[in-house]
Amino acid sequence: MVRRRRFEVIVAGAGPVGLLFALRMARLGPGQDLHLRIIDAHAPDGWRQDDVDARVYALSRESQRLLGDSWAGLESRRVSPYRRMHVWEGDAPFGNSAITFDSADIGEPDLGHIVEDRLIRSVLLDELSRTDVEMTFGVSVETLCPGEKSIELGLSDGRAVTADLVVGADGTNSRVRAAIGIDAIRKDYVQRAIVAHVVTEKDHNETAWQRFLPAGPVAFLPLSDGRSSIVWTNSNSAADRLLDADDAEFLSALQQASADVLGRLGPCTRRFAFPLALSHAVRYTRDRVALIGDSAHAVHPLAG
Repeated sequence: MVRRRRFEVIVAGAGPVGLLFALRMARLGPGQDLHLRIIDAHAPDGWRQDDVDARVYALSRESQRLLGDSWAGLESRRVSPYRRMHVWEGDAPFGNSAITFDSADIGEPDLGHIVEDRLIRSVLLDELSRTDVEMTFGVSVETLCPGEKSIELGLSDGRAVTADLVVGADGTNSRVRAAIGIDAIRKDYVQRAIVAHVVTEKDHNETAWQRFLPAGPVAFLPLSDGRSSIVWTNSNSAADRLLDADDAEFLSALQQASADVLGRLGPCTRRFAFPLALSHAVRYTRDRVALIGDSAHAVHPLAG
């Protein structure tokens, strides 16, 4: 009996997409003769019970299903359901331009959950640590050299490793995509999204609130501790001013942008800003390389 050769897969990128891909592949079973390795340039930040991560995701019901058994690990730590979405344009939050989506209308307990980036990574890493997946942090992929039967990766620490397949999950500015020579169509929105957590006078009622403004939308996402996570899209110049403002000035501007829908605002946490751009790889596969997640396509968070 001829033993089948073990298939080597390297996943470049330890964000939520790369980690979940690796975990789902690992769960195919030991009989698949599959060896997986994750490589990432950065060591993972641990999740903390006493600190809510500034970066959060609104996970839909379908995303929850994709997480499979990992969902229980997230839910047991800290997630916040959003049961309604209330969206409006103009000055009247409950005027003719407003619309509400309610999970009760479709017979669901919620529309999704707000979950921290670090928590997703932490749970997936915990589960991966109980598999045979090898994880290497602190190095990045510098070069790719496809061959007839394998592909060789040159790493930032000078080593060379080989694989049958490389999965690029290393984000919008993917080094894997660049190394294999796949072009990407890019459009800079000339905007940044300001994120922070803010205390609100009124209860968020497990509702995601979103107002469309001329410069871009502002969203208030419900957190489990009663605060709201804001995602406020502004032009680069306006974002600079808001980041440089003191807390009182920032909260005053945010109060005006919110149309007082959640009452008086403050205090708020430290503010961060993320540049917004569209990126779409002209192809997703090439020469033993496949792109997933933001390496393949990244869009405005409003359309995420």
